[in-house]
Amino acid sequence: MRFRYIRRGLIAAYVIMWFGGVFGPPNPPAWASPLFLLLSAAIVSVDAAEVWPLILFAIGGFAAEAVGVHTGVPFGRYSYSQILAPSAGGVPLAIACAWLTLLAAARDIAWRFAGRRWVAVLAGAALMTAADLLIDPVATRVLHFWTWHQPGIFYGVPLVNFAGWFGVSCLLLAIAGRPQRGSGTAPLVGLSVLVFFAIAAMGR
Repeated sequence: MRFRYIRRGLIAAYVIMWFGGVFGPPNPPAWASPLFLLLSAAIVSVDAAEVWPLILFAIGGFAAEAVGVHTGVPFGRYSYSQILAPSAGGVPLAIACAWLTLLAAARDIAWRFAGRRWVAVLAGAALMTAADLLIDPVATRVLHFWTWHQPGIFYGVPLVNFAGWFGVSCLLLAIAGRPQRGSGTAPLVGLSVLVFFAIAAMGR
C-alpha cells in the first residue's frame, strides 16, 4: 500500500512539473529541469522488473557523457551549462536520469516488435537517435542545457553526435538484452519527455 502511494506521488509530481514546464514562465527556477528528469527516472525505476539494466543505462550514459565533454568522443566537442547542476566531472547528474528514462523506453518498445536480439538492439538505438534529433536542438537553442564548440549542420548540432548516440545506445542495449517483461510505464514516460521537448520547440 505504501509503495502504491509513493508511485502515485511520483506520478503526480511529474505531471505537475510537466505542465509547469510547458505552460509556466519562460525562465523556470534552477531546480526545475533537474527535478523533472529525476522524477521521470524515478517513475520508470519503481515500475521496473529489473534494476541492473537501469543502473547500466544511468552509469553507462553518464560515463559516455563524461568522456565526451573531455575528449570530444563520441559526440563531438561540447560543454554543459549550469542549468542542470549539480554536476560531476563537468556532466550534470540529471543526465544519467535522462539516459535511464530514454533507454528503458527504447528497449521496451524495440523488443515488443523485434524477435531477434540484434534487430531489437539496432531498433532501440535507432529510436534513441531519432529522439536526440528532437531533443538536441531544443536543449541547446531553447533550453541552453549545453553548447556545441563546433556547431554542425543540423540546427547547430554536429552529425557525429547522432553517430555517437547510436553507438553508445547499441552498446548499452546489447548488454542489457531482453526485458524480463514489458512495461507500459517506461514507453509512456519516455514519450512524455519527447512531447515536452516537441512543445518547447514549437512554442518558443
